[in-house]
Amino acid sequence: MWTDKNCRRAKKKEGYRSMEATQKFDVRRILEALKTGQPIGGEAGSLLLSPRYKRAIAPIIKSVHEAQQNGPVGMREVFWVSGQPGNGKTQTLRQLIHEIRSRQGSSKFAFVFIDLDQKPEARNGDSLTPTIVRSTLSSKVVDEVERISSKINEANPTTDESLSVGIDVIAELAQVPALNLFLKHSVPRIMQFFRSREIFIKNTLRKKWGNYPELLELLSSWLKYTLKPTPKLSEDFDSTLKELASHGVLFTLYEFALRKAQFTSLVLILDEVENVTIDSLKPIWDPRWHPNEIEASQGMNLIFVLSAQDQVMEEVSNDAALYRRFFNTQNGNIQLLGPEVRDHGNDDIEHIVFTLDKLLSEYPEYRKKTETALEDVIIELRSEFRNRSATWQELWRAAIEKMTDL
Repeated sequence: MWTDKNCRRAKKKEGYRSMEATQKFDVRRILEALKTGQPIGGEAGSLLLSPRYKRAIAPIIKSVHEAQQNGPVGMREVFWVSGQPGNGKTQTLRQLIHEIRSRQGSSKFAFVFIDLDQKPEARNGDSLTPTIVRSTLSSKVVDEVERISSKINEANPTTDESLSVGIDVIAELAQVPALNLFLKHSVPRIMQFFRSREIFIKNTLRKKWGNYPELLELLSSWLKYTLKPTPKLSEDFDSTLKELASHGVLFTLYEFALRKAQFTSLVLILDEVENVTIDSLKPIWDPRWHPNEIEASQGMNLIFVLSAQDQVMEEVSNDAALYRRFFNTQNGNIQLLGPEVRDHGNDDIEHIVFTLDKLLSEYPEYRKKTETALEDVIIELRSEFRNRSATWQELWRAAIEKMTDL
């Protein structure tokens, strides 16, 4: 229960914010996720998790902001997120994605998130870039198009992959006024508009980009799948991506298409990176401009966020050529140290206990029927965890078991 002393201490907590926004969340699901170590994202994560998450990703957000402000100047930044298992790498990436989705700026940028544990085939050679292109289609365009994509997804979530970035890029390269249309009409009207103009769009692409046969091949396959995302056309699109990747030109074509669609930057977020993945990133870092003389002016800004075990970072840093590329960003090493437990005052145990107490004050049905005073809960938890390393999951689970009936 709250005492005047506890209220004053909680209000002084850095990053403390009202829980009013949790009304729209499934609180039981969130508590169970925290208890079992599942990452949570979005506004729930912003409200519940340690403010140190936000401080950890601040250099990345600053870099994204600068990339937006500077325009496409070929900027290259690499951020490593590392730490022992349980120290919050995946959760930190979730919060980063939430912050990126929420950003407003002066230019469009796209982001890609790939969990390499979930897509192990993307770790190697020619598979990484096709996965990046695929993931771009299923992500959202940040800034103005974010509102458009949200509108589309609310109406029909299955159209997310085919409509968010896919339509935007094709519309820009074929000079179709897609953005105005998105803001004024429903999803069926949007699709009807584009499908009714498919021949016109194809002819426009052929006329405008016919001198670049591989680019036209990518755009044509992209268009077919975007307008009609059937399993057959999905397979055809994958085949096109793999073929272009095998020729070493897919990322160059992809970057060019995004840039021509007025994208200034791409944020590439990879979780569970291994050494072989770094080798696959070298052609992306050093794009090979196609011999057909695709415009080789300043390229898009690329921001790499790589989550890896410490030993992977060490091995990459010992390679001079890789070190020059991937360890040359100021404040680029983000080491997550896990929760902080002190003998007294202002540690992560206090944060968790105060946060849970505030949440349970709004949802008393989850509160333990026989309550223990907050100070006693904090003392018990500090006694349990003071002399050993603990994961975030262990701290949240212990506090939830002491304070709730879940």
